[in-house]
Amino acid sequence: MNSLKTRTKVSQADDDKLVILDIDGTLGLSLIPEEEAFRKIFGLVCREVNKDCDTRISEKEVEQFYKQAKKEHYEMYPLKPKRHNKKLRLRIFLDKIQENNGLEFASNFLDKLHKVYWDYFVAHAKPYPDTCKTLEELMQKSIVVIATNNEDKETKIKTKLFGLEAGKHYRYLFSSEQLGVCKPAPEFIEKLIQRLEEDLGKPISCKRVFVVGDDPSKDFAWAKSIGAITIRIKRDLHANREPSNSDEKPDYTVDNLSELLDII
Repeated sequence: MNSLKTRTKVSQADDDKLVILDIDGTLGLSLIPEEEAFRKIFGLVCREVNKDCDTRISEKEVEQFYKQAKKEHYEMYPLKPKRHNKKLRLRIFLDKIQENNGLEFASNFLDKLHKVYWDYFVAHAKPYPDTCKTLEELMQKSIVVIATNNEDKETKIKTKLFGLEAGKHYRYLFSSEQLGVCKPAPEFIEKLIQRLEEDLGKPISCKRVFVVGDDPSKDFAWAKSIGAITIRIKRDLHANREPSNSDEKPDYTVDNLSELLDII
């Protein structure tokens, strides 16, 4: 099995109660730093283009090229792990600017931008103050699972950045790369539950499953499809986003992770 999947025996935990948590925006502040990191990149690209190109380009125009690149990136990999690969998206982004402005960036410019992104992200992303303590307490009374759309490499960066340790803060860790599909595809939860049942050696009652996320548009419909209990934490970039339909509306909404202990 994939090395990201971790199983640690915790005798105190209730093997019939399963808590599945997202990473980004759920366990820590990461989506706003991601947006800010890309804006930093837009400024660098803008200055690079204007330095050598007769046609001037604004940061707003650069941002529009990025939005087009992101859309194309998602269309190339519909609900597949590679849709979240930052370097691949940056390559598509730079290609669009080159094609539309008749220029060619230096061969190392992509690597430079990729480094700028991660340097900024690592310096600004952080776990919420109650993340580690809350997960430790949840571990004592349930099976804690982290399930993320990130690829393996990015998942490892973020778990390390948030101080999350296997056996202490979570019992299992699943990435989209391991499952071969991204949320909100129903196959994501189906494969995750199947893996857990195989490892535990018994079926899982979905009425005893809690799914915790931050984005109404991606985190709850798939969970409700199996009858899980859904909990939203209103933090980070999606804090003010409202559900657009009943499937996106969670069963519970909290402002801090520690409030999970009163629900689960």
